[in-house]
Amino acid sequence: FFDARLVMPQESVDFVVVVPFPTFRTWGVISTFDCGSWHPTLKSDVHYKAGALERTVHIPGWGAQLERQVDVDPYSYEYDILESPFDIIENARGKLMVHEDDGQTRVVWRVDFDWRAPKNDAEAEIFDEKMDGVHLGIAEMLRTGLVDVSQVVKQAAMECTHSSRMIQTADGAMVPVVKSLVCNMGLPRAPPKMHKNQPKGFQDPEWDFTAAFPIRKPAKKSSGLDQLPFHRSFIDFCLSKDVIELEDVPGPGGVVRPYTFHTDGFVTGRLLCELGNCLAQTIHHFKMQIDLLYSVETGLPLTAAAAACLAEDGIDLPYCWARRDDKAEWGMSLEGHPELTRDDWAKKVLIIIDRVRDPEYVAYHMKYVQQHAKCLGVVVLFDDEERYDEEHTMLQHIEQRHRVPLFPIISATHIYNRLNTTQKGSDEAMRLKNYLTNYCWSD
Repeated sequence: FFDARLVMPQESVDFVVVVPFPTFRTWGVISTFDCGSWHPTLKSDVHYKAGALERTVHIPGWGAQLERQVDVDPYSYEYDILESPFDIIENARGKLMVHEDDGQTRVVWRVDFDWRAPKNDAEAEIFDEKMDGVHLGIAEMLRTGLVDVSQVVKQAAMECTHSSRMIQTADGAMVPVVKSLVCNMGLPRAPPKMHKNQPKGFQDPEWDFTAAFPIRKPAKKSSGLDQLPFHRSFIDFCLSKDVIELEDVPGPGGVVRPYTFHTDGFVTGRLLCELGNCLAQTIHHFKMQIDLLYSVETGLPLTAAAAACLAEDGIDLPYCWARRDDKAEWGMSLEGHPELTRDDWAKKVLIIIDRVRDPEYVAYHMKYVQQHAKCLGVVVLFDDEERYDEEHTMLQHIEQRHRVPLFPIISATHIYNRLNTTQKGSDEAMRLKNYLTNYCWSD
């Protein structure tokens, strides 16, 4: 006799594997919520909805499963299963976690669920027939994801240490470009391109960095800084102290720039004080929640000045800088702060750099930080805004490729906007406008 009041037993399916790599390296590969990037059979689409990450996982032989991330720890994350092709389960929750195991990593993937209570005897018989298949289907999904995870981590490690392409660091050293898969703590993918048959005037959705980073505005809105009083004052100050010079100078590729921005021109205490104040005000403007300031060696004065001005505002932050170290895994080590380790996974790090001359150079430092911490973004002192391709500047290219926001403090457009206000119609303003139109602005 069937009784609908009976409580169906709770089930738990898990799969455990030991990976011969350190915990931080293994988690750096599999921690992304986009499980399709490392699972050999699953395809996943990650999006941001109602304040949480969601993903649609396509399970071969079964169909699509909708999951929502509910909890993230330094070495684990949990997710609720909202919709599942396994139609006889309910109250399902999954958890992926790693544990250190004598120098190796124990990876555990578990799914807990309740069997859905049948409504009548006929449905109970159908459920009985499906239970074994559902149990095996979930177990196979977990098994295929973890059985070869050692090879995935090994491949990432090999790419990290055997990259054929070299770049030049700030002190002139040549180091390999790191192409390994880095942990992005479940960052959503950029919205996909819409179908080309769209109404006239339709624009593709913008990639919203606020979905992944605790900042007030997306980085591409940072051009609005020149509407703020502190920013206008800083540009005027740089012009008056010849940090910005409005003279024609040859640039890369034979392009003549009608200006010069001396990133190394902050050589007095007053100049550093003004620079630090502008950096601190920018950090306040974007509501960044930072635990550590990081810079390359050439950006050390910038980071020190920003830290000093933030301290005056009651925010006492540590800062560090990367220096060449041939004995270190990445060819560099940190000064001013202990090396980042797996214990720093929850730390939010802001990179400060003077100028971007090579996208791979910036990406190298972002990935170095992302191996052990969260990279909130990169503050760039000056952006020349020259087009990297037909549609993007170099900073926009880095943002879209690496999904990390960049915040230019001063750009060529900022200088033009200020000149167009204070010296409208002047020869300097017109030459700068012609340069921006020909080499920078895409429309």
